[in-house]
Amino acid sequence: MILSIKKSSRNEIFRINYSPTAEEAEQKEIESLNSKISQVKQKLGYWPPQEKVKEKKKRAKPTKEELTPKDTETLVINYIHHDITRMTFTPPKPLFDEHGVPLR
Repeated sequence: MILSIKKSSRNEIFRINYSPTAEEAEQKEIESLNSKISQVKQKLGYWPPQEKVKEKKKRAKPTKEELTPKDTETLVINYIHHDITRMTFTPPKPLFDEHGVPLR
């Protein structure tokens, strides 16, 4: 505990300023935190809270569908027509000469 006494010049009143030490401040902080913890404990009903257990959900395997010959006979086939157009294309300059040496 640290006390400092100051004398004011007007009415000769002594003022006492109290500043707690680090240990006292820490103790008060611990007490305030414990009071907050006790309030939370009352709201929860049990302490510490239980861990949530995650259940693994089983996924159904997808069914494999196979086409039977009867089904393939009735399938409609859409023919796709491709058009190829001829365009002029200038090839890039060669990177290597006849001997495989890179050109600079």
